[in-house]
Amino acid sequence: PTAGAMPREASIGFGSIVDITSKLRADGSLDWEAPAGGEWTVLRIGHTLTGAMNAPSPNSGRGLEVDKMSREALDAYWAGGMQPLLKALGPLAGSVLNNSLIDSYEMGCQNWTPKFREEFRARRGYDPLLYLPVITGRVVGSAAESEKFLWDFRRTIGDLFTDNYYTRFSELCKGAGIMMSAEPYDGPFECQQVARDADIVMGEFWTNGGMNTSCKLAAGVAHTYGKAIVGAESYTAFPDVGKWMNTPASLKGVGDLMFTAGINRDIIHRYAHQPWADVNPGMTMGQWGTHFERTTTWWEPGAAWVTYLARCQSLLQQGNFVGDAVYFVGESSPNGYGLENELKNAGFDYDMCGTDVLIDRMSVKDGRLVLPSGMSYRLLVLPDTPFMTPKLAAKVRDLVKAGANVVGPRPTASPSNAGGDGASLEVAKVGAEVWGDCDGVSVRRHAFGGGVVYSGQTPMEVLAAMNVSPDVSFGPAREGAMKPKIAWIHRNIDGADVYFISNQ
Repeated sequence: PTAGAMPREASIGFGSIVDITSKLRADGSLDWEAPAGGEWTVLRIGHTLTGAMNAPSPNSGRGLEVDKMSREALDAYWAGGMQPLLKALGPLAGSVLNNSLIDSYEMGCQNWTPKFREEFRARRGYDPLLYLPVITGRVVGSAAESEKFLWDFRRTIGDLFTDNYYTRFSELCKGAGIMMSAEPYDGPFECQQVARDADIVMGEFWTNGGMNTSCKLAAGVAHTYGKAIVGAESYTAFPDVGKWMNTPASLKGVGDLMFTAGINRDIIHRYAHQPWADVNPGMTMGQWGTHFERTTTWWEPGAAWVTYLARCQSLLQQGNFVGDAVYFVGESSPNGYGLENELKNAGFDYDMCGTDVLIDRMSVKDGRLVLPSGMSYRLLVLPDTPFMTPKLAAKVRDLVKAGANVVGPRPTASPSNAGGDGASLEVAKVGAEVWGDCDGVSVRRHAFGGGVVYSGQTPMEVLAAMNVSPDVSFGPAREGAMKPKIAWIHRNIDGADVYFISNQ
């Protein structure tokens, strides 16, 4: 939407686009006489498989990935893949087999499904057909209009991943009496949204520190949706740092760090089945992961570390997380899960929330932003963008009017073509009403109703202006000593403040 002016000849006017689908013969040839007086470009647009295959898998189970934007496709997958397994297990389904996981997304982009056009019309309120040349890199109408179509296109993809894959899979699991877990990242969707119906939200972390930010994402999803368990695919390892080289001593540091990110259940990667009593080192999961099973040399003395993990997890699963700020990740899709270290390093903690949490679940009580999960925050941090849909703008206005403190730039326009120019005018009106003369430069604060909006300031500066002291602070290192690197998390359990602190 911020694209600059373009030469008129660089864009395609809607009046010069003709839908000639009806002129296509059954054999695929075109029976169309082009109007005289000009040159025409014929675009034949269709869809096909991405070709992505499920992996890793034994050859007997290998095949094409399911269409994740189609409920019908997922139902067919369930009937042919999960249902026979559940039937064979009989009474063991729901007890021994009690959970099914959608792992981290690693199958590339998908941007179409047979019902995409009708889904787009239902969700965005207009027909995408004449905008499809934009997908080929062309500009239709104007650069701003084309960019807004792309925003709507990507947002629809994200919504379909949520509704027809993640949420539908959760429904099918519940119907079978099993739980559903999800690692909600790295796909063409809104990370927070896709995990809303999971029983257990998970991140992952590696022994070398990789994928750490996924754990903060998972914790934020769990906190804002009211899920007690925050899982992690824990202690995953590359071959060069696996190979039976890990011990509790080498694993404890990264495990403690992830507890401070919000993880409270380690799902250790990995425990391999060992069918023999006299074979060492036994079976592996190929080359990947920490080898955690009874064939490790430290298995029996390592029980002390496992007991420590259990005690930590028991405490960290109780009560509510305590954070001062909640970051709204934005309405666009896909979106990532960046870690705002500046706040944590300054002694404040935070969550991240998605679109439906902010719009449908958030309210204000005694000046704090509150959620049905029991979470509350002092400050809402908006993305650094002037674009909001009218629905979001109205929600932010209502929160501030009710007493919320919000930091972010004044909204001026809608990112979507839905609602036409009237939608942007509506957003701009809310921006003027709530932000007033707060431009983030000469004026950086404006009171509205019972609350205040801030602009042009960092969350730390705003918290200082609100006279909020850091939740945690540490004294200086003793003379000559290396400054400690302290990780921490704060929970409130039945009115008692509980801190987990780790010297890294």
